[in-house]
Amino acid sequence: MCLIAFAWQTDPARPLLLIANRDEFMDRPAAPLAYWDDAPDIAAGRDLRERGTWLGLSRSGRVAAVTNVRDPRDLARFPRSRGSLTAGFLGGQGSAADYAAALMPAAADYGGFNLLLWDGADLIYASNRPRPQWRRVDPGFHGLSNAQLDTPWPKTVWARQQIEEWVASGQTDGDRLIEAMRSRQVAPDPQLPDTGVGIEAERVLAPAFIHRPGYGTRCTTWLQIGADGQALIHERRYDAQMQPTGDTVLDVPLRCSR
Repeated sequence: MCLIAFAWQTDPARPLLLIANRDEFMDRPAAPLAYWDDAPDIAAGRDLRERGTWLGLSRSGRVAAVTNVRDPRDLARFPRSRGSLTAGFLGGQGSAADYAAALMPAAADYGGFNLLLWDGADLIYASNRPRPQWRRVDPGFHGLSNAQLDTPWPKTVWARQQIEEWVASGQTDGDRLIEAMRSRQVAPDPQLPDTGVGIEAERVLAPAFIHRPGYGTRCTTWLQIGADGQALIHERRYDAQMQPTGDTVLDVPLRCSR
């Protein structure tokens, strides 16, 4: 997952609203959004190589999402998959804060990550770059890509503005946001981040919706958590030509324990 925008406690009726694009190599196998056979309370897409997920929720009242941190120096193979961070939380019982705190001593076992965790009460942000850290997320509109939370990369600022405008418009259907996340807009070179990959790669990775040979945006996911304990998750998938291949929509009743 490489781009997330979300609204946290901006609407009493919908405490968490989130839109996200997952970018990945096209040959990495993945299963579409569904309830997992081996963990029936979890609704998420699934990475079939490591068996984790980039974004999901559980009927026990938990949400988790992860992005990687872009660092060309981070070339080592790590003993643990970032997708296991989300899967572990979704299948767990403790609070988001306790999960994040317990993760910190082992954070170096993972490639660079940004992690969002919601447990029905708190929304937690955790990362292991530039050092292990976690904190509660303040209410408001936020953006997250491949740097720390709310780092003002052009596409992160743009995505945050999209969800802010959507909330202000009073809409309830996430389809417009899903379509907006197909934007191929590229900011001028002086506004692009310098993450050490070179300007040509920065341009390729600059849009919300990425398309390059063998790599690109694989799916867009809209997530809505209602104060009434009802959640909706909508995933739209894309092929190597960046054309939609299918949608899955799940209405998920939550058993929030906190």
